[in-house]
Amino acid sequence: MNLELSIRAMWEHRAISEGIVDLEVFKTLDDKTKKQIADTKASWDRAWDAMYVPMGKDGSSQRKEYEKRGKHFKAMDAELKKLLKKHKALGK
Repeated sequence: MNLELSIRAMWEHRAISEGIVDLEVFKTLDDKTKKQIADTKASWDRAWDAMYVPMGKDGSSQRKEYEKRGKHFKAMDAELKKLLKKHKALGK
């Protein structure tokens, strides 16, 4: 599947449009940048999905796993926002 079709599919399925990406600016970017943003957004989605783990009690391995995943998500969130700010495509 070429890049244009995959980006169109993401728009239609709202994979990109969750308020974090300004689609009007996103449409004007070059293909390489669109792919980079789409890949980073996909990583962000995977990190977000991984957050659905019960918190567990203090000191438990379950709590440590929850905190580890939380740190990973925060890092992915910062990376995505940094990329979007760089290209002025950060949504409202």
